[in-house]
Amino acid sequence: MELDFKTLYHHAPCGYLYTMEDGTLIDVNDTFLAFTGYSREEIIENKRFEDFLSIGGKIYYETHFAPLLHMRGEVSQISFDFIRKDETRFPVLINAIKQSANEKQHNYIQFIVLDITQRKQYEMELMNAKRKSDELLTQLSKVNAALTSNIQVIAEQSHQLEKLNATKDKFFSIVAHDLKSPLISLKSFSNLLIDHFDSFDKEDILTMSKQLNDSVDSTIKMADNLITWAMVQMGESQFNEETIKVKDITSNIFDVYQKVALEKGINVSFSVDDSLTIIGDKNQIEFIIRNLVNNAIKFTHKNGFVSLTAKSLPDGLVKISVSDSGVGISDEIKRELFSISKKQNTNGTDGENGTGLGLMLSYEFMKLNGGQIDIESSLGKGSTFHTKFKSGH
Repeated sequence: MELDFKTLYHHAPCGYLYTMEDGTLIDVNDTFLAFTGYSREEIIENKRFEDFLSIGGKIYYETHFAPLLHMRGEVSQISFDFIRKDETRFPVLINAIKQSANEKQHNYIQFIVLDITQRKQYEMELMNAKRKSDELLTQLSKVNAALTSNIQVIAEQSHQLEKLNATKDKFFSIVAHDLKSPLISLKSFSNLLIDHFDSFDKEDILTMSKQLNDSVDSTIKMADNLITWAMVQMGESQFNEETIKVKDITSNIFDVYQKVALEKGINVSFSVDDSLTIIGDKNQIEFIIRNLVNNAIKFTHKNGFVSLTAKSLPDGLVKISVSDSGVGISDEIKRELFSISKKQNTNGTDGENGTGLGLMLSYEFMKLNGGQIDIESSLGKGSTFHTKFKSGH
Protein backbone atom coordinates (compact mmCIF):
# COMPACT_ATOMS: atom_id res chain seq x y z
CA MET A 1 0.00 0.00 0.00
CA GLU A 2 2.88 2.35 0.83
CA LEU A 3 4.40 1.71 -2.60
CA ASP A 4 1.11 2.37 -4.35
CA PHE A 5 0.66 5.61 -2.39
CA LYS A 6 4.15 6.81 -3.36
CA THR A 7 3.45 5.97 -7.00
CA LEU A 8 0.24 7.96 -6.94
CA TYR A 9 1.97 10.78 -5.09
CA HIS A 10 4.87 11.12 -7.50
CA HIS A 11 2.85 10.61 -10.68
CA ALA A 12 -0.18 12.69 -9.78
CA PRO A 13 -1.39 15.11 -12.49
CA CYS A 14 -0.59 18.04 -10.18
CA GLY A 15 2.56 19.05 -8.32
CA TYR A 16 2.78 18.58 -4.56
CA LEU A 17 5.07 20.73 -2.39
CA TYR A 18 5.69 20.71 1.32
CA THR A 19 7.38 23.74 2.82
CA MET A 20 8.29 25.08 6.21
CA GLU A 21 6.32 28.10 7.41
CA ASP A 22 8.99 30.36 5.87
CA GLY A 23 8.41 28.72 2.47
CA THR A 24 11.55 26.49 2.41
CA LEU A 25 10.86 23.33 0.41
CA ILE A 26 11.12 20.07 2.38
CA ASP A 27 9.49 17.72 -0.14
CA VAL A 28 8.10 17.74 -3.72
CA ASN A 29 6.69 15.07 -6.00
CA ASP A 30 8.10 14.04 -9.37
CA THR A 31 5.32 15.90 -11.19
CA PHE A 32 6.50 19.23 -9.75
CA LEU A 33 10.08 18.41 -10.78
CA ALA A 34 8.84 17.70 -14.29
CA PHE A 35 6.93 21.02 -14.29
CA THR A 36 9.98 23.09 -13.31
CA GLY A 37 12.96 21.17 -14.76
CA TYR A 38 14.82 21.02 -11.46
CA SER A 39 16.26 17.97 -9.73
CA ARG A 40 15.23 17.11 -6.21
CA GLU A 41 18.69 17.96 -4.86
CA GLU A 42 18.59 21.45 -6.43
CA ILE A 43 15.48 22.57 -4.61
CA ILE A 44 14.93 20.59 -1.38
CA GLU A 45 16.03 22.87 1.48
CA ASN A 46 17.71 25.11 -1.15
CA LYS A 47 14.71 27.01 -2.49
CA ARG A 48 11.62 28.59 -1.08
CA PHE A 49 8.16 28.67 -2.64
CA GLU A 50 8.55 32.35 -3.62
CA ASP A 51 11.66 31.53 -5.68
CA PHE A 52 9.45 30.03 -8.36
CA LEU A 53 7.36 33.19 -8.70
CA SER A 54 7.75 36.19 -10.96
CA ILE A 55 8.41 39.60 -9.41
CA GLY A 56 4.72 40.48 -9.54
CA GLY A 57 3.86 37.09 -8.11
CA LYS A 58 6.28 37.56 -5.21
CA ILE A 59 4.70 40.90 -4.34
CA TYR A 60 1.21 39.38 -4.43
CA TYR A 61 2.39 36.41 -2.33
CA GLU A 62 3.85 38.66 0.40
CA THR A 63 0.99 41.19 0.49
CA HIS A 64 -2.05 38.97 -0.04
CA PHE A 65 -1.46 35.25 -0.33
CA ALA A 66 0.69 34.64 2.79
CA PRO A 67 -1.41 36.87 5.12
CA LEU A 68 -4.61 35.21 3.92
CA LEU A 69 -3.11 31.75 4.40
CA HIS A 70 -1.93 32.64 7.90
CA MET A 71 -5.36 34.02 8.81
CA ARG A 72 -7.61 31.36 7.25
CA GLY A 73 -5.31 28.36 7.20
CA GLU A 74 -6.01 27.63 3.55
CA VAL A 75 -6.19 29.39 0.18
CA SER A 76 -7.74 28.05 -3.03
CA GLN A 77 -7.56 28.66 -6.77
CA ILE A 78 -4.98 31.45 -6.85
CA SER A 79 -3.32 32.03 -10.21
CA PHE A 80 0.45 32.59 -10.53
CA ASP A 81 3.09 32.42 -13.21
CA PHE A 82 5.82 29.89 -12.26
CA ILE A 83 9.40 30.21 -13.55
CA ARG A 84 11.18 27.07 -14.71
CA LYS A 85 14.86 26.38 -14.41
CA ASP A 86 15.37 27.52 -18.00
CA GLU A 87 13.67 30.87 -17.14
CA THR A 88 10.54 30.08 -19.16
CA ARG A 89 7.18 30.67 -17.54
CA PHE A 90 3.97 28.69 -17.28
CA PRO A 91 0.63 29.49 -15.62
CA VAL A 92 -0.49 27.58 -12.52
CA LEU A 93 -3.34 27.45 -10.02
CA ILE A 94 -2.29 27.14 -6.38
CA ASN A 95 -4.14 25.61 -3.45
CA ALA A 96 -2.43 25.81 -0.08
CA ILE A 97 -3.22 24.30 3.34
CA LYS A 98 -1.41 25.14 6.53
CA GLN A 99 -0.75 21.96 8.53
CA SER A 100 -0.40 22.12 12.32
CA ALA A 101 2.10 19.61 13.69
CA ASN A 102 2.56 18.24 17.22
CA GLU A 103 5.01 19.60 19.72
CA LYS A 104 7.88 17.54 18.31
CA GLN A 105 7.35 18.70 14.71
CA HIS A 106 7.28 22.11 13.03
CA ASN A 107 4.22 23.44 11.26
CA TYR A 108 4.37 23.10 7.50
CA ILE A 109 2.41 24.16 4.39
CA GLN A 110 1.15 21.82 1.68
CA PHE A 111 0.90 23.33 -1.82
CA ILE A 112 -0.97 21.78 -4.73
CA VAL A 113 0.24 23.12 -8.09
CA LEU A 114 -1.89 22.62 -11.19
CA ASP A 115 -0.37 23.44 -14.58
CA ILE A 116 -3.09 25.34 -16.48
CA THR A 117 -1.13 26.00 -19.69
CA GLN A 118 -3.67 24.14 -21.84
CA ARG A 119 -6.54 25.80 -20.02
CA LYS A 120 -5.00 29.21 -20.71
CA GLN A 121 -4.58 28.23 -24.34
CA TYR A 122 -8.24 27.22 -24.49
CA GLU A 123 -9.21 30.49 -22.82
CA MET A 124 -7.07 32.40 -25.31
CA GLU A 125 -8.65 30.50 -28.19
CA LEU A 126 -12.10 31.26 -26.78
CA MET A 127 -11.19 34.93 -26.41
CA ASN A 128 -9.85 35.01 -29.96
CA ALA A 129 -12.98 33.27 -31.20
CA LYS A 130 -15.14 35.79 -29.32
CA ARG A 131 -13.07 38.67 -30.67
CA LYS A 132 -13.45 37.33 -34.22
CA SER A 133 -17.15 36.80 -33.59
CA ASP A 134 -17.46 40.37 -32.33
CA GLU A 135 -15.54 41.60 -35.38
CA LEU A 136 -17.85 39.62 -37.65
CA LEU A 137 -20.88 41.02 -35.84
CA THR A 138 -19.45 44.52 -36.24
CA GLN A 139 -18.84 43.89 -39.94
CA LEU A 140 -22.33 42.44 -40.33
CA SER A 141 -23.72 45.47 -38.53
CA LYS A 142 -21.81 47.75 -40.91
CA VAL A 143 -22.99 45.74 -43.90
CA ASN A 144 -26.55 45.89 -42.60
CA ALA A 145 -26.24 49.64 -42.06
CA ALA A 146 -24.81 50.02 -45.56
CA LEU A 147 -27.64 47.93 -47.02
CA THR A 148 -30.18 49.99 -45.09
CA SER A 149 -28.52 53.17 -46.34
CA ASN A 150 -28.48 51.82 -49.90
CA ILE A 151 -32.15 50.89 -49.64
CA GLN A 152 -32.91 54.41 -48.44
CA VAL A 153 -30.82 55.86 -51.28
CA ILE A 154 -32.60 53.65 -53.80
CA ALA A 155 -35.98 54.63 -52.35
CA GLU A 156 -35.00 58.30 -52.52
CA GLN A 157 -33.72 57.87 -56.08
CA SER A 158 -36.95 56.09 -56.98
CA HIS A 159 -38.91 58.99 -55.46
CA GLN A 160 -36.75 61.48 -57.36
CA LEU A 161 -37.25 59.48 -60.56
CA GLU A 162 -41.01 59.55 -60.09
CA LYS A 163 -40.79 63.29 -59.48
CA LEU A 164 -38.64 63.76 -62.59
CA ASN A 165 -41.07 61.73 -64.67
CA ALA A 166 -43.95 63.82 -63.38
CA THR A 167 -41.92 66.96 -64.10
CA LYS A 168 -41.20 65.74 -67.62
CA ASP A 169 -44.87 64.88 -68.22
CA LYS A 170 -45.99 68.26 -66.93
CA PHE A 171 -43.34 70.03 -69.01
CA PHE A 172 -44.43 68.34 -72.21
CA SER A 173 -48.09 68.88 -71.33
CA ILE A 174 -47.52 72.61 -70.97
CA VAL A 175 -45.37 72.84 -74.08
CA ALA A 176 -47.76 70.70 -76.13
CA HIS A 177 -50.99 72.36 -75.03
CA ASP A 178 -50.78 75.45 -72.89
CA LEU A 179 -47.87 77.05 -74.69
CA LYS A 180 -48.89 75.83 -78.14
CA SER A 181 -52.50 77.05 -77.89
CA PRO A 182 -51.70 80.79 -77.60
CA LEU A 183 -49.15 80.43 -80.39
CA ILE A 184 -51.84 78.92 -82.61
CA SER A 185 -54.13 81.77 -81.61
CA LEU A 186 -51.43 84.29 -82.52
CA LYS A 187 -50.97 82.55 -85.85
CA SER A 188 -54.73 82.71 -86.53
CA PHE A 189 -54.84 86.41 -85.67
CA SER A 190 -51.90 87.20 -87.92
CA ASN A 191 -53.39 85.16 -90.79
CA LEU A 192 -56.70 86.96 -90.36
CA LEU A 193 -55.00 90.33 -90.58
CA ILE A 194 -52.93 89.31 -93.59
CA ASP A 195 -55.78 87.69 -95.51
CA HIS A 196 -58.43 90.34 -94.79
CA PHE A 197 -56.38 93.44 -94.15
CA ASP A 198 -58.35 95.53 -96.62
CA SER A 199 -61.62 94.55 -94.91
CA PHE A 200 -60.66 96.14 -91.56
CA ASP A 201 -60.72 99.79 -90.65
CA LYS A 202 -58.13 101.36 -88.33
CA GLU A 203 -60.22 100.81 -85.24
CA ASP A 204 -60.60 97.09 -85.98
CA ILE A 205 -56.89 96.79 -86.64
CA LEU A 206 -56.10 98.62 -83.36
CA THR A 207 -58.44 96.34 -81.43
CA MET A 208 -56.94 93.22 -82.95
CA SER A 209 -53.41 94.54 -82.40
CA LYS A 210 -54.17 95.06 -78.69
CA GLN A 211 -55.52 91.51 -78.49
CA LEU A 212 -52.39 90.25 -80.21
CA ASN A 213 -50.23 92.23 -77.80
CA ASP A 214 -52.06 90.82 -74.77
CA SER A 215 -51.74 87.32 -76.15
CA VAL A 216 -48.01 87.82 -76.78
CA ASP A 217 -47.51 89.18 -73.24
CA SER A 218 -49.37 86.22 -71.80
CA THR A 219 -47.33 83.76 -73.85
CA ILE A 220 -44.03 85.40 -72.88
CA LYS A 221 -45.06 85.32 -69.22
CA MET A 222 -45.96 81.65 -69.51
CA ALA A 223 -42.63 80.88 -71.22
CA ASP A 224 -40.73 82.80 -68.52
CA ASN A 225 -42.53 80.87 -65.80
CA LEU A 226 -41.86 77.60 -67.57
CA ILE A 227 -38.13 78.36 -67.85
CA THR A 228 -37.92 79.49 -64.23
CA TRP A 229 -39.81 76.41 -63.03
CA ALA A 230 -37.54 74.11 -65.07
CA MET A 231 -34.44 75.76 -63.56
CA VAL A 232 -35.83 75.24 -60.04
CA GLN A 233 -36.47 71.54 -60.79
CA MET A 234 -32.87 71.16 -61.99
CA GLY A 235 -31.50 72.98 -58.95
CA GLU A 236 -30.09 75.81 -61.05
CA SER A 237 -32.19 78.61 -59.61
CA GLN A 238 -30.10 81.31 -57.90
CA PHE A 239 -30.96 82.21 -54.32
CA ASN A 240 -29.89 85.60 -52.94
CA GLU A 241 -30.89 85.99 -49.30
CA GLU A 242 -31.34 89.51 -47.94
CA THR A 243 -33.48 91.54 -45.56
CA ILE A 244 -36.50 92.91 -47.42
CA LYS A 245 -39.07 95.56 -46.51
CA VAL A 246 -42.48 93.96 -47.05
CA LYS A 247 -43.95 97.34 -48.05
CA ASP A 248 -41.50 97.63 -50.97
CA ILE A 249 -42.74 94.35 -52.45
CA THR A 250 -46.44 94.91 -51.88
CA SER A 251 -46.35 98.49 -53.21
CA ASN A 252 -44.90 97.29 -56.49
CA ILE A 253 -47.56 94.60 -56.76
CA PHE A 254 -50.37 97.03 -55.88
CA ASP A 255 -49.22 99.42 -58.62
CA VAL A 256 -49.24 96.60 -61.19
CA TYR A 257 -52.62 95.05 -60.34
CA GLN A 258 -54.72 98.03 -59.25
CA LYS A 259 -55.63 98.82 -62.87
CA VAL A 260 -56.41 95.16 -63.64
CA ALA A 261 -58.68 94.97 -60.60
CA LEU A 262 -60.49 98.21 -61.47
CA GLU A 263 -61.17 96.91 -65.00
CA LYS A 264 -62.91 93.91 -63.41
CA GLY A 265 -64.71 96.11 -60.86
CA ILE A 266 -62.86 94.54 -57.94
CA ASN A 267 -61.94 96.49 -54.84
CA VAL A 268 -58.30 95.97 -53.80
CA SER A 269 -56.87 96.89 -50.40
CA PHE A 270 -53.35 96.39 -49.05
CA SER A 271 -52.56 96.85 -45.34
CA VAL A 272 -48.85 96.59 -44.54
CA ASP A 273 -46.85 98.23 -41.74
CA ASP A 274 -43.82 100.19 -42.96
CA SER A 275 -41.52 98.59 -40.38
CA LEU A 276 -42.14 94.95 -41.33
CA THR A 277 -39.13 93.14 -42.81
CA ILE A 278 -38.54 89.56 -43.89
CA ILE A 279 -35.51 87.47 -44.90
CA GLY A 280 -35.30 85.71 -48.26
CA ASP A 281 -34.77 86.14 -51.98
CA LYS A 282 -36.56 89.34 -52.99
CA ASN A 283 -37.35 88.28 -56.58
CA GLN A 284 -38.73 84.91 -55.50
CA ILE A 285 -40.86 86.33 -52.69
CA GLU A 286 -42.21 89.06 -54.95
CA PHE A 287 -43.11 86.38 -57.49
CA ILE A 288 -45.01 84.43 -54.81
CA ILE A 289 -47.07 87.39 -53.59
CA ARG A 290 -47.65 88.66 -57.13
CA ASN A 291 -48.93 85.27 -58.22
CA LEU A 292 -51.31 85.02 -55.25
CA VAL A 293 -52.70 88.53 -55.90
CA ASN A 294 -53.05 87.77 -59.62
CA ASN A 295 -54.95 84.55 -58.87
CA ALA A 296 -57.17 86.32 -56.34
CA ILE A 297 -58.20 88.92 -58.96
CA LYS A 298 -58.48 86.25 -61.65
CA PHE A 299 -60.96 84.12 -59.67
CA THR A 300 -63.03 86.95 -58.16
CA HIS A 301 -66.26 88.21 -59.74
CA LYS A 302 -67.14 91.84 -60.46
CA ASN A 303 -67.89 93.91 -57.32
CA GLY A 304 -65.82 91.48 -55.24
CA PHE A 305 -62.79 92.30 -53.16
CA VAL A 306 -59.14 91.29 -52.81
CA SER A 307 -57.12 92.19 -49.73
CA LEU A 308 -53.52 91.78 -48.65
CA THR A 309 -52.46 92.00 -45.01
CA ALA A 310 -49.12 91.49 -43.29
CA LYS A 311 -48.32 91.15 -39.62
CA SER A 312 -45.56 90.01 -37.30
CA LEU A 313 -46.05 86.74 -35.38
CA PRO A 314 -44.63 85.93 -31.92
CA ASP A 315 -42.65 82.95 -33.25
CA GLY A 316 -40.22 85.07 -35.28
CA LEU A 317 -42.21 84.88 -38.50
CA VAL A 318 -44.10 87.38 -40.63
CA LYS A 319 -47.45 86.32 -42.09
CA ILE A 320 -48.58 87.77 -45.41
CA SER A 321 -52.17 86.84 -46.29
CA VAL A 322 -54.00 87.32 -49.59
CA SER A 323 -57.81 87.01 -49.35
CA ASP A 324 -60.58 87.23 -51.93
CA SER A 325 -64.34 86.86 -52.23
CA GLY A 326 -63.98 84.69 -55.31
CA VAL A 327 -65.16 81.29 -56.44
CA GLY A 328 -63.25 79.36 -53.77
CA ILE A 329 -61.50 75.99 -54.04
CA SER A 330 -62.91 72.52 -53.43
CA ASP A 331 -61.31 70.19 -50.89
CA GLU A 332 -60.30 67.81 -53.67
CA ILE A 333 -58.45 70.51 -55.62
CA LYS A 334 -56.88 71.89 -52.43
CA ARG A 335 -55.24 68.52 -51.76
CA GLU A 336 -53.62 68.53 -55.20
CA LEU A 337 -53.14 72.27 -55.67
CA PHE A 338 -49.34 72.20 -55.48
CA SER A 339 -48.89 68.80 -57.11
CA ILE A 340 -47.14 68.80 -60.43
CA SER A 341 -48.83 65.55 -61.43
CA LYS A 342 -52.28 67.19 -61.36
CA LYS A 343 -53.28 69.72 -63.95
CA GLN A 344 -54.99 72.77 -62.42
CA ASN A 345 -56.01 75.06 -65.27
CA THR A 346 -59.41 76.40 -64.18
CA ASN A 347 -60.42 79.50 -66.11
CA GLY A 348 -60.87 82.81 -64.31
CA THR A 349 -64.21 84.59 -63.83
CA ASP A 350 -63.64 86.52 -67.09
CA GLY A 351 -62.36 83.47 -68.95
CA GLU A 352 -58.69 84.13 -68.12
CA ASN A 353 -56.54 81.12 -68.95
CA GLY A 354 -53.86 79.59 -66.73
CA THR A 355 -51.75 76.48 -66.30
CA GLY A 356 -51.35 76.39 -62.54
CA LEU A 357 -47.62 76.65 -63.15
CA GLY A 358 -47.34 79.97 -61.33
CA LEU A 359 -48.79 78.47 -58.15
CA MET A 360 -46.50 75.45 -58.34
CA LEU A 361 -43.52 77.71 -58.88
CA SER A 362 -44.63 79.81 -55.91
CA TYR A 363 -44.69 76.65 -53.79
CA GLU A 364 -41.15 75.75 -54.91
CA PHE A 365 -39.97 79.28 -54.06
CA MET A 366 -41.63 79.01 -50.64
CA LYS A 367 -39.55 75.91 -49.90
CA LEU A 368 -36.34 77.58 -51.09
CA ASN A 369 -37.04 80.51 -48.74
CA GLY A 370 -37.84 78.26 -45.79
CA GLY A 371 -41.41 79.54 -45.72
CA GLN A 372 -44.85 78.03 -45.28
CA ILE A 373 -48.05 78.36 -47.26
CA ASP A 374 -51.54 77.41 -46.05
CA ILE A 375 -54.99 77.68 -47.66
CA GLU A 376 -58.38 78.50 -46.22
CA SER A 377 -61.07 78.10 -48.84
CA SER A 378 -64.54 76.75 -49.60
CA LEU A 379 -66.42 76.66 -52.88
CA GLY A 380 -68.37 79.88 -53.40
CA LYS A 381 -66.94 81.51 -50.26
CA GLY A 382 -63.61 82.84 -51.45
CA SER A 383 -60.06 81.92 -50.48
CA THR A 384 -57.24 83.07 -48.22
CA PHE A 385 -53.63 82.10 -48.83
CA HIS A 386 -51.41 82.53 -45.77
CA THR A 387 -47.66 82.73 -46.35
CA LYS A 388 -45.08 82.84 -43.56
CA PHE A 389 -41.49 84.03 -43.86
CA LYS A 390 -38.61 84.53 -41.45
CA SER A 391 -38.77 87.94 -39.81
CA GLY A 392 -35.98 90.41 -40.53
CA HIS A 393 -36.01 91.69 -36.93
